[in-house]
Order: sequence, then C-alpha cells, then structure tokens
Amino acid sequence: MSYHNFSKKLLFSLITTALTGVISLQARSVASSNPPSDTSLPLKAERKVSFETDEGTWMSLDVSPDSKTIVFDLLGDLYQLPLTGGAAVPISKGMAFESQPVFSPDGRKIAFISDRSGAENLWIADADGSNARQLSHDRHMERFTSPAWSAQGDYVYVTRSSTEIFGPGSIWMYHKNGGTGIELMKKGQHIGKTRHMFSWLLGASPSKDGTALYYSATNPIRSIDAHERFVTKIQRFDLQTGLHEKILDLQGGAVRPVISPDGRYLAYATHFETGTELRIRDLESGADKRLAYPIEPDVMQIGFPRRDNIPGYAFAPDGQYIIIAYEGKIHRINVKTSVATVIPFTAQVDLDIGPDLKLSQKELNGPVRARIIEEPVLSPDGRALTFSALGKLYVMSVEKGMPKRLTTTAFTQKGITENQPAWSPDGRWITYVSWSVTQGGHIWKLRADGSGTPIQLTKVSGFYRKPAFTPDGESIVALRSSIADRYKFHTPHGELDERQYREDLVRLKSSGSAVKLVAHLRRLTGETNPLFPDTGRPHFFKGSDDVYVYNQTGLMAVSLDGDPIKSVIQVKAPTRIYPHTASAVEKLRLSPDGKWALVIQYGHLYVVAVPKVGDQDFTINLFDSSVAQKRLTDIGADFFGWAEGGHVITWSVGSTFYQLPFSEALFSENEAQKTALREEQLPGTDIIVEVPRDTPSGLTLLRGATAITMRGTEVIENADILIKDNRIAAIGKSGDLTILRGTKIRDVTGKTITPGFIDTHAHWGRGMSRGVISYDDRRFAVELAYGVTAGLDVQTYTHDTFIYQDLIDAGLLKGVRAYNVGRGVFGTHNFTSKQHARGVLKRYKDHYRTNNIKAYTSGNRLQRQYVVQAAKELGLMPTTEGMGETKLHLTHIIDGFAGIEHALTTRKIYKDIATLLSQTQTGYTPTLLPSTDAYGYFLTRQNPLDNPKLQNFLPKAYLDERSRRSTDWRHDRELMFPQVAASVARIFKSGGKIGIGSHGQFDGIAYHWELQALATGGLTPHEILQIATRQSAEVIGRLPDMGTLEPGKYADLIIFDKNPLDGIRHTESIEYVMKNGRLYRGDDLSEVELSK
Repeated sequence: MSYHNFSKKLLFSLITTALTGVISLQARSVASSNPPSDTSLPLKAERKVSFETDEGTWMSLDVSPDSKTIVFDLLGDLYQLPLTGGAAVPISKGMAFESQPVFSPDGRKIAFISDRSGAENLWIADADGSNARQLSHDRHMERFTSPAWSAQGDYVYVTRSSTEIFGPGSIWMYHKNGGTGIELMKKGQHIGKTRHMFSWLLGASPSKDGTALYYSATNPIRSIDAHERFVTKIQRFDLQTGLHEKILDLQGGAVRPVISPDGRYLAYATHFETGTELRIRDLESGADKRLAYPIEPDVMQIGFPRRDNIPGYAFAPDGQYIIIAYEGKIHRINVKTSVATVIPFTAQVDLDIGPDLKLSQKELNGPVRARIIEEPVLSPDGRALTFSALGKLYVMSVEKGMPKRLTTTAFTQKGITENQPAWSPDGRWITYVSWSVTQGGHIWKLRADGSGTPIQLTKVSGFYRKPAFTPDGESIVALRSSIADRYKFHTPHGELDERQYREDLVRLKSSGSAVKLVAHLRRLTGETNPLFPDTGRPHFFKGSDDVYVYNQTGLMAVSLDGDPIKSVIQVKAPTRIYPHTASAVEKLRLSPDGKWALVIQYGHLYVVAVPKVGDQDFTINLFDSSVAQKRLTDIGADFFGWAEGGHVITWSVGSTFYQLPFSEALFSENEAQKTALREEQLPGTDIIVEVPRDTPSGLTLLRGATAITMRGTEVIENADILIKDNRIAAIGKSGDLTILRGTKIRDVTGKTITPGFIDTHAHWGRGMSRGVISYDDRRFAVELAYGVTAGLDVQTYTHDTFIYQDLIDAGLLKGVRAYNVGRGVFGTHNFTSKQHARGVLKRYKDHYRTNNIKAYTSGNRLQRQYVVQAAKELGLMPTTEGMGETKLHLTHIIDGFAGIEHALTTRKIYKDIATLLSQTQTGYTPTLLPSTDAYGYFLTRQNPLDNPKLQNFLPKAYLDERSRRSTDWRHDRELMFPQVAASVARIFKSGGKIGIGSHGQFDGIAYHWELQALATGGLTPHEILQIATRQSAEVIGRLPDMGTLEPGKYADLIIFDKNPLDGIRHTESIEYVMKNGRLYRGDDLSEVELSK
C-alpha cells in the first residue's frame, strides 16, 4: 500500500471548514468574485427531430434516495423514470446539452452538467428540473465531468478539465450556495509527480460517512500514438488526513469507482479484451468478482474521458442492487448473484436542431483563376507589384492592375516553378528561386520589366527559399537546405516542413558567384509540429549591418561577417490546440526602422511595438498590454510586408492585395480606432491570373464491362458508357447506345466499373511542397492511382493546397480533384459575436472561393453557434470533429454542422444516435484507421513495404520509415475497430449518411484499408461501395457532379480487374482509373491513348 502526502495540514483545514459549510480558505478560483450573468444560446431551432426510443447510448444515471426514481440523460436532455420502468418523463428541454445528473443526499435536488450559459458548467436544480442555478462560471472551453454530492449535501465534487483540447482534469468542489470553487486535488499530485497533459482525476465517489473520496487517476506513461491510451487506477482520498491510498491498479485499468452505501463494497469497471466488465470488490476481505460483461465500452483506448471512462451508475440505496445502463438498456444487477434484469423504458425524444447547412455544389466552368497570389511585394517606388501564382512569376502596374508573366517558361507537368520574388533596392531587378524535380533548385535574377532572359546565379543546385537583396544591392541572401533530404523523404521542405532539416543562411553576389555560408540557423529541437512557424524571409533595417531572420526561436540578428547570432525579440501567443501553452507566432517581420513588427497569428495581421534596451532581447505576449499592438485585419492575411521604407503596410489574402499607410494604423486614444479595420474600409486590388481549365474533347466509349452505377442497387451487365469530353453522356446495355463516327472505343469486357472513390477526410497537405511549389507532387497522384478521384482535405494549416487544387484543375499536375478547406477555424479566434465569426469566414467564401470549411474546436458552445450562424449567412458547409468526445459530436449535430469526423468514441451506437443522424442527415466520417486500432491491424498484416504499386510513387525511405517497424500490432482478440464498424453499419442501415475518410494515414492504400475495416462491421460490398461513392459525394456537397454513373456527371470512374461485389478487397485490383475523361493505368498513372 502506497501513500502520498498532499499538504496534510492545509488540506485538513480545508476539509474541516468545508464540512461545516464555512469556507475561510484562500483557494485558486476560475472566475471573478462577481461572475458575469448567464448568456443564452443564440442559435434558434430551424428543424425538429422527434422519435420514440427504448434504447440509449452512454446514459449516465442515478437513483433517488427513496429508491423510487431513476434520473438519466439521453441526447442532451434529462429524464426521470420509475425504478420499475415505464415511460420516461423529460425534466429538461431545449438546445442546451445537459448530462450526468445525480441526486442530492436528501433527493430534493440534482446536480448536472449543462452548456445552457454558452460554456459548459456545473448546475443544480430541483429534482424535477425546475429552478436551475449555475454553480461554476467558466466561459471558455473547460469541461466538467462526473458530479457527485458531498455526504452532507453542501458541496458538489466535479472534475474540471482545462481548455486545452487534450487537457487534463482535476477534482474541484463547489458550494451549493455559490462561490468560485476550490481545486481539491490537483493533476499530478495523485502520483507525486508534476503535471502531465494526459492526466485526469475522475469520478469522485464520496463515502456516506463523509470521510473519503474514491476516484480514478490516469497513469500518464503510456503512448497515445500506440493506442495504449490511458491506464487508470483507483485511489482513496482521506478527507481527514489528506492521504492518497492506491486501491486498485489492474492490467486493464480500473475506472469509475462507486462505493456502496455501507462503505464495504467498491464497484468499478475494467477493460477486458475488446470490452469492459463491471466488477465489485469487498474492501474488507479483498474478494473480487465480475458483475456484468460486456457493459458499455470504456473510452480508455479510443477517446478522452470527457464524460468519464464509462457512464455514471449507482447502487440502490439498500446496497443490494446496482443500476447501470449498457447495451442500450437500463439494467438492475443483483450484487450477490450477478443476475442482471432489464428495467424497460421508453423515451420520447424531441430535439431542437439548428439550420441545414448541407450544400449541393456544381463545379466551376471556364478558365482556372488562381485563388492565391504568393509573396506579393511592392517595388521600392510603390508603383509595381511582383508575385508568383500557379508556380510562375508575374509583375503588374499598381495603377493599371494588369498582371503579366515575367518569364516564358512553359506551364508543364514536371516543369520548373518560379517562386518568392524580391526587388533589388533600385527596383531594376527581381530575384527569385526555382524548383524542379529534374534540375533541383537555383537562385535567379531578371530585369523587372521582363526584358532579357533570366540569369541563373547559383552553380550548384540546392533547395533555396526566400531570397532578398542586401541594402546596397551587391549581394543576395537566401535560405538553403539539403536537396538530398528533399529527394529522400516523402515530406518535403516547405512552409511547414523545413524544420525537420537544418537550414542555412547563405550569401552570393548579385552578379553571380559561389554560394557562401553565413550561418546555420538555430531551431528548436524535437519532432516536427505543424503549429511551429516557418522561417521567414531575411530582411534588414536601417542602421544595422545584420540580416534579420525569424523562426520558432524568435527574431535573430545574423551578422554577414560571421559574428555570433543574436536574439532580438520573441513574440508568443496561445497555440491553436493548446491555448494554455504559448508558442512563437506564425510569422514576424521587423519594420525598416526597427521600431515595429508585423505579426501574423491565427491568420490575422497585427502590428506590435518592438522595445530596444541595449543588447537585451524581449519576449512579448501577443494580446497582453505590455507593449502597443493592434490587429489590422478582420478577415485575415496570407502574406505581408513593409513598403516604401516602412511608410506602407501591405498584405494579401487569396488573390486580393491590400495597402495601408502606416500613419493610418497608428494607435489612438479613441478606443474605436483600436479595433481591426473592416474589409469594406480597405478596398483591395483583385489580381486576376487565369489559365485554361483542363477539359479533353471528343467521344469515348467504354464497352462491355459490368457497371455498378450506384443509382440504387442498379448493376448493368455488359454495359456501354459513352463519355463526351469530360462528362458521361449516356450509359446502357451494350448495343443500346448510338455511337457516332470518330468515337474512341475501349473494350473492357470482363471488367467492373464503379464511380470514382471520394475521400471525405483527406490530408494531402501534410506532404506537399509548400511555399516553393512543385509541378511533380506525388501525393495527389498516388491517391488517384488508387481510385480516389476526388476528396476534401479537411485541415491543411496553410493556404498552399488551394494552389495545388488550381494546378490540378488546369491539368498541370496529375491528381485527385483536391477540394480543401484551407486553415481550420480554431477556438483561438475567440469569437465574441456572430459578426466576428462572419468576418473570419468571409475569407474562405470570398477569397479562397471555397464553400467547405473546417470548424476545428472553434470555441465553447456559444462560439460554435456563432460559427453556424455565420456559415448559414455566407452559404458555407462546415464540417467538424469531436476530438475524442462523443458529447461534442452530439452538440455539433444538434447545432447543424453539415458533417462530423472521426469515430464516435462510445464505440457502440444504439437507436437514439442512429436515428438522430438519420433524421438530420449529418455526414459521419468515422476514419477508422486513426480513430481505432484499424491502422495497426492493416499495416502489420498487409506489408505495404513490398507493394510494387506504392513503390512507383513513394520514396523508399518513406516506405521504410512507415513499414519496417511498428508498435501498432494488436492481437485479434484485442481489436476494437470491428465494434466501431458495426455501429457505422447500424447508422447506415438506419438511413444515415456515411463518408469514407483515409486521414492521409498511408498514401493511396489507406483508403482501401478503410473500406476493408468497414466490412468487419457487417456491411455488404455494395453498401460499402455506395458509401465510398454516392454517400461520400453527398457528405462533401458534390453529388451533382460525381458519385454515380449517369449522364451529366463527371467521367470519374474506376475499372477493376476483379468485381468488388465478390469481395471488398477486390477494390485494390484497379486496371484503369478515369478522371475528368482521361484514362490512366492503375499501376503507374500513365495516360492511355485511345484508338478510334
């Protein structure tokens, strides 16, 4: 038996006063002494969901002290039910999500968790749900879990989790009459170590005599990536001595302790093989036995315990029975005999639902217009602008606004791209960097008027980035890293990914010379984190001979003479995912006079004063008041800079360029002038760069295959499919169609054809070349080779994916139709109103020209509803994910989000959630590979390392890294993904909309693993194909153009050598794939020439 002393003297004083109802202890609080008044949820119901159910998913319950009544939660509403069963009576209604109700010791009140104030908090009410009153007053993204009344009924214990997405939780106590709460047990103290992010203290169960609390504590030594998740133990906290005593520490963990009324028995749950069992231990004799198996699956290995590791349950007041919900029903278990009987119930569900935000989008016609202009820079005189778009250099007169190409190199696949231009001080020259797979990268210069030919300045190829002239114009400095690394690894250098490799600052004469090393740029050690900032363009300011470079270590002053690097300033801000953790801002550039800095954070542009005191470097926290600072944009910025000697601030978003005199950005005592400038106050310059859209011409006939059309259950044997240009013109039995002279015919007799697959949760952006564009990015190609003809990248972190989408649409890059959402809409925007959210979302609608967005933990319930309201006004289709928390998913469904992503962590889904998804038609993309142990299963059993098709597209080093060694193996009896797949099947068969998302888990092949994983849940091959095509098209809002084989749809289809209806693994037997009317071989994506 081990004990941990937790400030015994202090804690004994706390408990003594708490038990008498008088608090004299100074304790850490989470709100001011005068908390703000409650804010009602702003979203108004536009739809209704109504049905009766006799099943419920993850129902937490309690039993009244008089043994007459059960109170439980169901889909965010609270119900009461006679202990003998019957019709449940709702005691809370409305759009607020309320859960985990527990009776007070006298049975007159209940405590529960609710977000009716806009953020999740602890509430109490009369037992019938009336006279509800808020106890805690958090206003951010804190979560509350497993409330429990103290023995005397004066306090409510509850686990409060931090605002970090994966943040830990500790046990707090709140007095029933008010106060800001006391942190009773802190994270880490239960194991005598410092705070750990994945550490929860959960499920406080007070003894009836008021002397102890039983609770579960995570053991934070396991790896989340290995899906070992959280191994938990149960401890006893002595409220008189302050000692922690370990009670249970089992191989399968021990969670959700409930002490019996007489204090002798402890009920708990533990993980066993693929399920969870309920057990009971005699604390006097040590006897331990199983009460029920399987019960509701715990979340220890698939999610985060935001509603504890299993639902709440209770002893009956006499201690002879345990009342618990599992398998969708409420059960009464005899403690002596372990015999379980069902307490029958029915519940009428009537839910208010937000707007329907699903869209049916048609693809654009006409030329491809570049969505992004990259690195726009004003000339020194402010009269001209240079930038790159679609991988080529342009220059334009600011007054006339007509961009023209600076070079004559062709737009061709595997050609040379031109990137990141910069002016010479006299405005006569422009330097830039090039890249191609065959020639590598070089630094160039050319005359700003486009006359003459470009001059290659470097002799040795490398991966160069962000060149800049020195103030005298005699030299050029740039960033350089190893070209060998770029060739060797799948994840290349770029705006995010160069941190994996050492990057140097180099210098060469502007007339051309050998490249000289100036300095190895220091960087933070550790694995790549997509939240770290990119290394910025080298720049200068007056009065200094140093060059200034910004990366995640801060702004550095680098001497061109080889002196040591000096730190100048660091600006930090809360990160997107961990708002309690400050990290370096995304981008920073010093003004020419060194007094100010422009900063980009969360996609917005700020101006910040830069103090200078001798050689001392400073750390500034964005958003505090230590120095003068101001947000300039309401819709955001992609690129930014100083112009005209620092008198003008420039930035761009999408393809729009803005200028603002610095004098107009200066601070004022007028508070109104401190707010961000609205877009309409700053008319920008729309820069139009267009190239032809790839549209083949002519007629093509595919003859003799079996066509699985996905129009219901239709299968056409010996079918003809006629294609005109890039769309299907007709389909029918062979010989039934009129074939015109000149039609190209391809005999595919014996093959099987389906519509192209659609990936509803892709991550192509993880491996693409950013900042420096490549015309030979293979990540998009390998997906197409595996039959994925379209999809939606739901989190790219930067805007570069829009460039690749345009390149693919123009036929300059082989690959899928790469729809994407750009940067996710995170909670760090801290939305204060619908108008605030609308300003941010306009960026996507108006500037990126996308109707799909990803609201990624975009705040508390109030703030998420602001996003919904703004999306409705703008005509946007938001998708989101629950971050390992089914409750968060359910609020997204209720609020009207068009799609939810990643598996519902309850694993087993019953009639209530299946019907909710069916009636709302919310798209559900379970992504079984990353959400469960499915990825490890397929990785360790199908040997992608030796897959010849993958070898055609992916570097050997990448395949070696991903395939040779793995910690993801699991025994078949430990696999969880078939349970989740069975729940997906139930939702589908109930009429729900399912999408297939590969999560970019393993390029190309992962999509097929996802299909095979779904098959373990009982879906037929045809049902899985329907999900991969028609339903996935609906989930991303693209059904009008794709998803079925019928006239008018894109000619996006797959020709299989084996019929996938005979076995879903036959989807890997791809003979050909057709996208946009072009036919490619499935093994290497070479285009097939068709004969007439």
